[in-house]
Amino acid sequence: MHRLSRLGWLRIVLAGVFPMACGSPESSLAEEPLGTSDAALCSSVSVSSLNITDGSSYGGELAVFGTFGVSVFSNAVRLEYYVNGVLKAVDERPQPSGTWYFSGAGLTCGAHAFLVKAYPMIIDSNGNRTTCYTSGARTVSQSFTQACPASSISCVRVSSSHVTCTGSASGGTGSYTPFVQEDLRPADHPESNYNTGWYPGGWSWTRLCPQAHSFPMDEIFVQFKVRDNSGMESSADFAQITCAAGTLGY
Repeated sequence: MHRLSRLGWLRIVLAGVFPMACGSPESSLAEEPLGTSDAALCSSVSVSSLNITDGSSYGGELAVFGTFGVSVFSNAVRLEYYVNGVLKAVDERPQPSGTWYFSGAGLTCGAHAFLVKAYPMIIDSNGNRTTCYTSGARTVSQSFTQACPASSISCVRVSSSHVTCTGSASGGTGSYTPFVQEDLRPADHPESNYNTGWYPGGWSWTRLCPQAHSFPMDEIFVQFKVRDNSGMESSADFAQITCAAGTLGY
C-alpha cells in the first residue's frame, strides 16, 4: 500500500484549512458607491469669491460683468446666469480666477432680477471634468431697470369745427419718435369702421370735426405712443373725439 509522507499529509491539511483565492485582490473589496469619489474631490473645494462689478440695460438688452475665484484644489468654475428666475445661459471657465460676462436681449420695461450662480470645478490632466454641485457654490444677484418712455395725448376743441390733439413724452433714453393710430367710426355706416394702423405722426395736429349737437355722432378714437433712441416704446395713451355725423365722409 502506498503511504503518504508526513509532508504530503501536512499539505492536505493546510489546503483544507486555508483554501487558495482566485482572481485579483481587488475583487474581494466592496464596490465604491456611485458618486463617492466625486464627493471626496468636492469636499475641500469652493467658490471663494463671486462679484458683479458693472451692469446696465439699454434698448432691451442686459449686459453684466463680474469676477470669480475658486479655492485651492479647484481649477475651474461653472457659471449659470438667471434673469427673473429663468436660466438664460451657462458658461465654464477653465481657470482658478478671472472675469465673466453675460449679455441677453428681450428685456421689457421695468425692473428685472439678475442672478449668477457659480460652482467649483476640477479638471484633471486627462481633461476629465468634475462639477461640484452639492458643496462650495456661491451666488450673487442684482436688480436692473430697463428705462422706458411714457406718453400721453389730449384732444381739445379749438373751434366749433376743429379739434386739436397734442402728444407729449417723458423718460426713456434720448429723443422720441411719435406714432399715431386712429380708429374711425362713422355713425351712419358702422360697417365702414376703419383702423389706420400705427403710422409716424407729429406732436400736434388739427382735424376737421364739426361739433355734434345731437345723436348720431361720428367717433374717432386716437392712440398715441413714442419710441426712444434705444428702441424702447411707451404704452399707448388714448383720447376720444366726437364729431357731427357725416364728418368722416361716408
